[in-house]
Amino acid sequence: MESFNARSVAISELGNDLTFRVGDMSRPAASFDAILPLVRIGEVRSIHIISGAHNMSLDDVHGLIVVNSGTGRIGTARIELCSNVTLIDVQVVDEFEIEGSNNIRIRRCILSHVECMDCSMIDIEDSKFLDTRANVVIILRYSRDVSVQGNIIVTSITGPILNVSNSTDVTFRDNIVRAINLTSVISNTSSNGVSIDHNCFITSSQDVSLQCSYTSRRVLVSNDGTSVHLDNGSPSVVLVESPADVILPSSGVTDGTVIEIISLTSSTITGDILTMNPTVNRISLNIPANASVRAQYVSNEGRWSISLWLID
Repeated sequence: MESFNARSVAISELGNDLTFRVGDMSRPAASFDAILPLVRIGEVRSIHIISGAHNMSLDDVHGLIVVNSGTGRIGTARIELCSNVTLIDVQVVDEFEIEGSNNIRIRRCILSHVECMDCSMIDIEDSKFLDTRANVVIILRYSRDVSVQGNIIVTSITGPILNVSNSTDVTFRDNIVRAINLTSVISNTSSNGVSIDHNCFITSSQDVSLQCSYTSRRVLVSNDGTSVHLDNGSPSVVLVESPADVILPSSGVTDGTVIEIISLTSSTITGDILTMNPTVNRISLNIPANASVRAQYVSNEGRWSISLWLID
């Protein structure tokens, strides 16, 4: 975390915009607006939020670190015509807009959603998107070189998670998305170079559209007790929360395909499964509660090889 130093200012609900002092954490300001003139002339390089709820509007700011060093939070945030701005451990409760800015880094923050317009070099990493009230979690318009990596997204929306319009060099990677009702990951209009890789999608929907053959790791949640019919387009991980029969694909499966089944309750797996008896093909296996099953397809046998171990 950025340490408080001689070019830092604290901001607090008990602060005073007339008597705050640079380099003195015991003399905080009450608002961002009072500090920004000092930021623009280079006297202040970091702002430390100590307590209280504040709105943050950064305009024509270059070279600033905003750190949550206490229990404070931001209601609405807007970054416009700025560069080299970093947010660390900051919570933004409502709107978060970034416009006409470059080299904006967001680290370990808690956000609702974010919208970028005409931006470049935007990096969102190790953050959480929680309880979003927007229809889309991340909106990118006329932006380039945007990285959304290593984040956790928890939302009740059906999707899309991303709305990308006229933007390039966008990377959405290594994120965990829990969206039980998710049906669409991205709305992509007139954009090139959008990469969606190595993400984990936790959803109860069996029809999640990734579009454009993006490679991702999806988790299908089964919690209603009905049979789960898997096919070649199904998620690679199935989480069984209520007793169910997981039916493995039987045709058109690529050699080496792996499906992982995590069963929190007693369930069954049905399919063409390798056994000691070569004359028996389609069988059902009883799976105990708290078990993890790895099913790997062996094409020359036309069957699934099953490994099972109990979860501690």
